[in-house]
Amino acid sequence: GINAEYGVAENFLRDLEKDFCGDLLQDSTDALLWLETTNETIDSEEKKSLSCFTYDFKALYDSLDPSLVISALKEAAEECRPEWSTDFITWLVDLVNISLESSVGIFNGDWYKQRKGVPTGGSLCVQLANMTVYSIKKKKMYSKKTLIKNVV
Repeated sequence: GINAEYGVAENFLRDLEKDFCGDLLQDSTDALLWLETTNETIDSEEKKSLSCFTYDFKALYDSLDPSLVISALKEAAEECRPEWSTDFITWLVDLVNISLESSVGIFNGDWYKQRKGVPTGGSLCVQLANMTVYSIKKKKMYSKKTLIKNVV
């Protein structure tokens, strides 16, 4: 059934996520380690030349457009899994679309369908969110050397 297919898709997405955006996770860890020691290791003049940014991960799922998620999934598959057939990618995208469109919840006895973003806590959504953030980061930051010239 569909639940078994989600389990299979989750395995494929977990591995794809690691291959596509593994350095996003590494970047996050490195950034935290860097921030931990910045005060002691960088003089105040150099600190003035640094620019920082953050992601609002609390609002991430609500603000992700599902079309960006699908685009990032296709990009990751194309870049990291050239051996996947078109039919397989179509199956995976269709399954992800079902997951994104089927987020419902109950509150005070009434059922609600999520109207924007991607489901928080959906079995596929952590991997999809990471791939989407990485895809955007790669296109908007990594490709522009002037934006990352002061990244330590």
